[in-house]
Amino acid sequence: MQIEWQKDQEINLYGSGTRKTPFLWTSGLYTGYDAIDRQHQEIYEALMGVSLLLEMPDVNFRYWLGMVGRKMEDYVITHFRDEEQLMAFVGYPDMQAHKIQHLNFIEAFKKHQTHMAQLTTDAERIEESKSLLKFLNDWFDMEVMSHDKDFADFIKNKSR
Repeated sequence: MQIEWQKDQEINLYGSGTRKTPFLWTSGLYTGYDAIDRQHQEIYEALMGVSLLLEMPDVNFRYWLGMVGRKMEDYVITHFRDEEQLMAFVGYPDMQAHKIQHLNFIEAFKKHQTHMAQLTTDAERIEESKSLLKFLNDWFDMEVMSHDKDFADFIKNKSR
């Protein structure tokens, strides 16, 4: 199934009528480091796929959320590993703090996955999925816009 995404299409992950376009990759998210940017884009695409699934009627949530959750976990683990190896290689001074942020994220993500596995109805899974997507959207926006940009700036300044 091909899903067409309209640029102005929004998904309500935030409740109370507040709407935001989640996981929309924009030029403001580029760190300037191609390998990291490609991985960020893959993560955003996977998350946008989940957010679109939540808007579709009659979707087998257990199958799709499980599949996307595993893909997301693989992307994140690969991305964090690659990013941390690069940090070590270039001698990034904030590497330990950044690693702690990664570990905190993994712990929170796994708690959501564990909770999701215990749910019994699609309605519960949809609500938990929205909660997880809000967490992921907020976390990745903060991670990419702040911490990863700081790291990319460090690499750029070091290479001058």
